[in-house]
Amino acid sequence: MRMASFAFVPNSLSIARGSTVHFENRDPVEHTATEGRDGIAVAHPIVDLRIAIGATGSFTFSRPGVYGLTCLIHPTMNMTVVVR
Repeated sequence: MRMASFAFVPNSLSIARGSTVHFENRDPVEHTATEGRDGIAVAHPIVDLRIAIGATGSFTFSRPGVYGLTCLIHPTMNMTVVVR
């Protein structure tokens, strides 16, 4: 999973429970990968990563479900992770 040109690439994933997603920041600015939508986090996000320029953050999805992720800094960055 890349964060490039102010977007999650790809913007949707379907993975098995227990899979780890790695978020590689290729933009010249910091990003977050936070459970939420349009730059607003859910009340108690299980995914809440701050990813520096050139860095990679990882999260292991242990529960099935549909997770919306957003960047709190750049609210147009949104994606969906479906965990089976």
